[in-house]
Amino acid sequence: MLIDVHCHIDDQVFDNDRDQVVGRAKQVLILNAGVDPASNRKTMELADKYRNVKACLGLHPEFIAKFTDDLIDNEINWIRNREKRIVAISEIGLDYYWVKDENQRERQKKLFMKMLKLADELNLPVITHSRDATDDTLTILREFPQLKVVLHGFSEPDNKGYLVSVAPNIYRNKAKQRQVKELAMESLLTETDSPLLGVDPKERNEPINILRVIEKIAQLKNMNKEEAEKTISMNAVRFFGDTIFSSVH
Repeated sequence: MLIDVHCHIDDQVFDNDRDQVVGRAKQVLILNAGVDPASNRKTMELADKYRNVKACLGLHPEFIAKFTDDLIDNEINWIRNREKRIVAISEIGLDYYWVKDENQRERQKKLFMKMLKLADELNLPVITHSRDATDDTLTILREFPQLKVVLHGFSEPDNKGYLVSVAPNIYRNKAKQRQVKELAMESLLTETDSPLLGVDPKERNEPINILRVIEKIAQLKNMNKEEAEKTISMNAVRFFGDTIFSSVH
């Protein structure tokens, strides 16, 4: 069974053909990541509608300026009340690429800490976003050594013992290719970050492209596709738990 541990099929670019997009990826377990209150609610709707879609809820650091303190606290409570229906806290982390203001970066750190504390409280894994903020992201994560962590969009050569998800942009990202070559297969998961991070940046990405990711990983690791898929599926089971694929068989 294939897994897309991080995507955004709630995005409006899928509004006209979402049923077909999910149908094309019926052999893929799709973990959809919420990024703000509206996205979180849409994510829950998708998880209720589609058998192979699971919900991950969070608050994306890129939008920190839009998040008041009250909104953050209210959303954390809303997520807490849905703990039995979600598989991870995501999308959370730090983004210094889009956010340059130091005060807002400090607010990002506080938000990240709150979301990690929530994950710890609910005993849920986290899938983290880190853009131009590697050092601060890893420093904060080290305060929660008990948490299970996937590093999304992470191309550094040292994964610090965390799992790393690989997207279709590995076809054009040399740093990601080097990383995959160096890391053990047991450290890898697959994602699409749909609709972004596709093989071709000009084309809309979607979960079925997990097949392309598996092909590229197998090529880089000098192994066959079936072996690569099996290892990554085992990584997902070990990370998320024995029942992660049960509802889509």
